[in-house]
Amino acid sequence: MPTSIMDGPIANSTNKKTAIKNNSNINITSLTFKENTLNSNSNAHTTRPSSSNIENNILTGSYTQQSFLKLSGIGKQSESSTNLPSHSHQIPPSSSVPPNNFLKLTPLTPFQRQLHDTGSKSNNISPFHSRTSFSQIKLDKLVGDTPIDYIDDYGLEELRNGFFDPIFSKHLKLPRRSHSYTSNNELNGNKKNSGLFGYFGFWNNSILNFFQIEYRNFLNHYRCIIKYFMAFFIAMVLCVIPKCGKWIGGSYRFFLVFSVLVHHPARTIGIQLEMTLWSILGSVLGLGWGSLAWFVSTCSKTIVDHQGGVLFTSLFLGVTVATFFRTKYPRLLYITISFTIVLIFTSCSHILNFHGHALEEQAAMIPNSKGYYYHYMPWKNMWDFGIAYLFGMILCLLISICILPELGGAPLIDAFNQTFQDLDNFLTAIIDPNCCNDLDTLENLKRKVIDCMNITLTESFREFSNQLKFNRFREDYLRKLRNGLTNCISPLRCIPLDNSLIFNTIDLKELKKTVSSQEKFQELEKNGRNNNENNNNINSDNTTFTSDDDQSIISTSGNPTPLPKFNSSMAPTPSDVYISVLKKHFQKPIFRLITAMSKSLELNKTLLLNKKQKNKKQECICLTNDIKRAIYNIDSAYREYTKTDFFCRELLSDTNSIKIFLFLRYLRQSAKYLVITNETLEDLLESECFTRILLPKYPLKRALNRLPKRCFVDQGAGNVLDYYQTKQDVDDAFEQIYNIYTSKHKVWEDTKGEDTKGETTKGGNNKLVYDKHTRAIDHTDFNFHTTTNRFRYKLWGLTCVLFGVEMKWALKISTIVTFICIPGWLLQSYRWYQSFQCWTGAILFCILADDRNSGTWPSLFRRSMCCLIGIFWGWCANQARHFSSPYVIVTFGSILCVVYAHNFFVYGNTKSSFTALFAFTVISLEPISSNTFKPDTAYIWKCTWVTGLSLFLCCILSIPVTWMLGSFSARTELRLAVSSLLSHVSQSYQSVTDRYLYRDIDDEPTELTLRLSNIREIRLSQSIMAIKDLLTKADIEPYYLHKFNGETYKEIIQTCEFLTEKIIQARLSGKYFRIWELDSDAHSTRALLSLRRDSVSSVIFVFYMLSNCFRSKNKLPPFLPDPILARKKLYDFLSKFEQLHQMTNDDNKKSISRTSENNADLDDYEKSHWREVHSLAFASAFTDITVGLQKLIHLSKELLGEEKTW
Repeated sequence: MPTSIMDGPIANSTNKKTAIKNNSNINITSLTFKENTLNSNSNAHTTRPSSSNIENNILTGSYTQQSFLKLSGIGKQSESSTNLPSHSHQIPPSSSVPPNNFLKLTPLTPFQRQLHDTGSKSNNISPFHSRTSFSQIKLDKLVGDTPIDYIDDYGLEELRNGFFDPIFSKHLKLPRRSHSYTSNNELNGNKKNSGLFGYFGFWNNSILNFFQIEYRNFLNHYRCIIKYFMAFFIAMVLCVIPKCGKWIGGSYRFFLVFSVLVHHPARTIGIQLEMTLWSILGSVLGLGWGSLAWFVSTCSKTIVDHQGGVLFTSLFLGVTVATFFRTKYPRLLYITISFTIVLIFTSCSHILNFHGHALEEQAAMIPNSKGYYYHYMPWKNMWDFGIAYLFGMILCLLISICILPELGGAPLIDAFNQTFQDLDNFLTAIIDPNCCNDLDTLENLKRKVIDCMNITLTESFREFSNQLKFNRFREDYLRKLRNGLTNCISPLRCIPLDNSLIFNTIDLKELKKTVSSQEKFQELEKNGRNNNENNNNINSDNTTFTSDDDQSIISTSGNPTPLPKFNSSMAPTPSDVYISVLKKHFQKPIFRLITAMSKSLELNKTLLLNKKQKNKKQECICLTNDIKRAIYNIDSAYREYTKTDFFCRELLSDTNSIKIFLFLRYLRQSAKYLVITNETLEDLLESECFTRILLPKYPLKRALNRLPKRCFVDQGAGNVLDYYQTKQDVDDAFEQIYNIYTSKHKVWEDTKGEDTKGETTKGGNNKLVYDKHTRAIDHTDFNFHTTTNRFRYKLWGLTCVLFGVEMKWALKISTIVTFICIPGWLLQSYRWYQSFQCWTGAILFCILADDRNSGTWPSLFRRSMCCLIGIFWGWCANQARHFSSPYVIVTFGSILCVVYAHNFFVYGNTKSSFTALFAFTVISLEPISSNTFKPDTAYIWKCTWVTGLSLFLCCILSIPVTWMLGSFSARTELRLAVSSLLSHVSQSYQSVTDRYLYRDIDDEPTELTLRLSNIREIRLSQSIMAIKDLLTKADIEPYYLHKFNGETYKEIIQTCEFLTEKIIQARLSGKYFRIWELDSDAHSTRALLSLRRDSVSSVIFVFYMLSNCFRSKNKLPPFLPDPILARKKLYDFLSKFEQLHQMTNDDNKKSISRTSENNADLDDYEKSHWREVHSLAFASAFTDITVGLQKLIHLSKELLGEEKTW
């Protein structure tokens, strides 16, 4: 049955005044470029003719096939056509077709009337005579030998614009797969090597091996550990010195160490400076807020008696605002943390009693003329806190600058070097005799190169641009170098790895010997040449291909031969002969090109690492010229090959030959971009000068949502926070790219007169105006919003913010914090609550609580144990040496800091390490900083257990708070992430279909289109990697209600990754051919339009359904359009038309004379040859997409379930 995807014909997707649509509806414009705008009086459906009449209908131009509807200008129906039945229309005259249309209406030849019945079964066309045979054979194998039981369509066919005819097959119940869900180690890696298990892993190994591993880990992070330890050590020494500690903070001197723990110096100078400025600003705002609250709470005796209510309100509002901004804009983390800490301190540390007397300073109460009592502001306490907190930040900043400074550019340079190294390893492995035939090794190396480019290099450059840094290179040249590397690696993503067709172990060994001997000979020749020789006129390597060892056994001629002309005794050319011919021509040039590229990449890595690279600049230029020479040799070899009898269309029927041509083409493209990269690198090295200050160059909106990597790792959420940052960037990028109009054709509206494209609606005089040119797909299918009313959209956005997850989390945290602080405002408890500084537990809770970290039972156990260790170690430091000896406290603190600094940086247990050191600091420094210190065991024990209990309870509460009342669940977020991923894959598929496959004539992809395609592909790869990390987090979450099927999610992500690679492969091939030029004539093009529309629309529709089902958690419908059957139907028609075209060529072939062909014909035939190669690669990629989509449907039904069939 025809499937409707919307309530009526779609409006123009590029019209800026479209009505507000419901996002639950999908609009898929037909791929016939608005060719079927019917009269409003016409029927919506037509009766499908019987199979016996299909041939006659096609030949007479019946509109029974939707493809015979007009393409863009056949919307007007003549008066004569209105009397025809709705299912029968005549082909419009040529004058009704716009002049820029790709279709030129020509009469059908009598020979085309020999088209046989176009049934659903494939035609038996020889695979050596059909360019559609590769995909068709694969589709036939997928369908199988069993006849397809199609659902009856009752002879109806869809003719309306915006609709398509899907193909449904009978419903088959999917068999349940048995999952042995023990694959957690596959998803998460070996957990024994991380976290708490890492410390006790030595029970399974020798103690010596354990210390060797820890020593290597220490060497990898020694800079961070040393700086962290030195800051903590100096802060502890300053606090235990009596006079120094009393001046710095008095009773609140431990805030010096606490500030060091929060702003530790193991960061770059730029990030440290920015963090310090943010924290100072937050402290100032917090002191101002707290001072105002204190002033209001002490302005009269009556309010003093109810001071707790005012401070409660102040603290609740302040923590709510701070937590909201901290969650909404991660870049404001440190300003909100400092603001919260100051607010808790000012609200709980110095409270009046309920009878108008201070705890310690009764003289501060003075009467005024009206008999009320005012209390002086506790400026001394605020001074003590402010100085201690400020000195901690300054200490960290000085250590970051003076001790092992990190300027901020090293990670980016390392990322460039790693990319050069991985690319060099991949190219070297292709010509390595030991692994040239190992496809798994080559695939892993290629995947490593892609991940390094999309993740490591991109994230490093984004981190570099998002901070203040000190670097000797100009940022614009670094950006050009990054873009050059991206362009260089992009073609290699789709390069065929089965290079055994070109190289094998024996060939490579011989090639290495030959090339090495020729290089020595060329070295001797270079010594006698003039150094000022023009390198652009490269013709020095011709002797390489004319030596005795390289003489071709194939006879050549001076003219091109589009079709082979063998002797009558010669049998048809087999596949192995074609491969031997191609190897003979291209094996050595390809080997030379890969060798030159490998040498150049190795030198590039050396140039970036070595500061004294000026003397190697000439060597870089020479290697670049070697790459150019190798490219020239490949072009020469190809020109020589085109003069042989094997340069024919028959060659394109061989799959292995197609792989060789694609390997050659993509490798040559990569080499050309590598030349540009080398030239950019030379400019970069010339621009090198003294170290300069580079300010952040990053959009403010994105900068507020992106926290530096070291900072978000310190928050303990790990890759989850990275996922959210990536998700926001990817969503914004896709929404902008998805709605950018990149066509060369201008969009304009024709509203003059009633006889144009306007239609009057039933509700009034409003007209639906269609554009002169329409894109192949409607770009409102997967938009985040479709409204064009700015005020309404902003109001909706404000509502989402006020009632979103950020505000819910802020209210939950502020409620818990204020309830923790309630004992400090009650008459029965305020004395011991303040004297034992129990409000420090509220500060610890605010630091540890994280909305992006769901937490697990092991993490709760680890954090609570670390808190107990810190409390116990602090008690031991005070109890030893009778009592609270400064030397013992510093010694104990140093030992504990070394252990937990190692745990902090090596194993990434940031929150548990912070908890242990914070608990130790408060417990160990509390007695020595108290004004009423009594050096005995009882006092130390009492301070330890009261304060320690407060810290321990708040530490335990920091993880379960994420489990209740709108808690964060990585599994729920994973389901939503898969929904977004499916929509992004579908958008990429639509964009490739729109701007590459079914583009209008004279509307080639522009530079903007290519640049946006690269951005989209990189963003999509980053999204897949971030979802993999989220899957790791979801797998370790505790489950209670149902079992989490992580293995199926893993297969879905892998399938989406496979689809992404195929879309990229299609995009790269889609630039080099026009689909309309591959058809035999205009009539076959028109006959295939609706089939092409149905094939692509089925894929888009299925993506849309899957995406929305994952988002809404609904079961999948039992019947979905079958993309495999739709594509098979398209290829059945293609094979029929191709068979007719071949028969026509056989009749006309006798009149073609070989001597009549000239060089222009050769150039045209070469272009036609590459069009055929890339069209076959494109068709293969789109066929693989339908296969992967079918697997995706099965996996989604396994996860979400399937609705019942009645």
